[in-house]
Amino acid sequence: MEVEYSPLQRSASRAAAAAQSRFFLFTKLQLSLLAITAFLSGWRPLSDVGQQRVSLLIAVLMLLSLILSLALRVAKFDDHWFTARALAENVKGATWRFIMQFSPHPENARRREGEYVDEIGQIRSRLSGAGTVLAGHPEQGVLVTTWMRKMHGASLEDKLAAYQSQRIGDQIGWYQEKARYNSKRELVWFGIITSLSACAVVVALLHAWFLFSFRPIGGVAALAAATVAWSQAKRFSDLSNSYAVAAEDLRLLQARSELVRSPEELEQLVRDVEAAISREHSIWTSRKRS
Repeated sequence: MEVEYSPLQRSASRAAAAAQSRFFLFTKLQLSLLAITAFLSGWRPLSDVGQQRVSLLIAVLMLLSLILSLALRVAKFDDHWFTARALAENVKGATWRFIMQFSPHPENARRREGEYVDEIGQIRSRLSGAGTVLAGHPEQGVLVTTWMRKMHGASLEDKLAAYQSQRIGDQIGWYQEKARYNSKRELVWFGIITSLSACAVVVALLHAWFLFSFRPIGGVAALAAATVAWSQAKRFSDLSNSYAVAAEDLRLLQARSELVRSPEELEQLVRDVEAAISREHSIWTSRKRS
């Protein structure tokens, strides 16, 4: 049975992706403008008119960089990204805790559903500003989907199989892929930073020997600094390590899931798995905000 989360979770996921994309786009543009400005600052045209034009161009680029900096601060794309992802992950965790519970009688099922709705309300109230973040990403549908009701009423065997494949297995795969991706990106950007630093040394030596009229040393150094800032913004090393650790934690819980034989054991497993996923997200959030 295909997983069907609530429209709130889908809306939050879309909002997080959009805010993340805007945050990195504006950051990339700002760093690029600063690097280009540094290159232009080393250009010394022979004519007065040429120098004036270069100075005006530098002023325009610095103004654009300032506007981007202010836009990042005012728009708060990073805060929107963190809030939306926190909402999406919290709703997803609450959803699995709800559907993995056992309610043999209809009145118990309705009570459990009410408790789930209350928990979602508490999550939204706890994440201030969530309404603003989701405003541009509406999703149609009911909070408790048909899939959720069917899974809530499923047998122990069906619940366990679904949780093993669609939650634990899916999350392990996601963490492994993200760990590999960030590890590769870290190596690539380390190579770029090292190459630019070496290039700056070579350019400085050449300039000391030949005394070029164009001085690209500052530009190369600024470009190297921009790549360092970009690598730090993406936090490839931190994310690679935290995702790898999270995947290992879930593998241990996946092995434990094979020993589940009762509803009580399943519900305890779900609590432990969701706590592990929540712990990874808390670490991610604290590192992103630091």
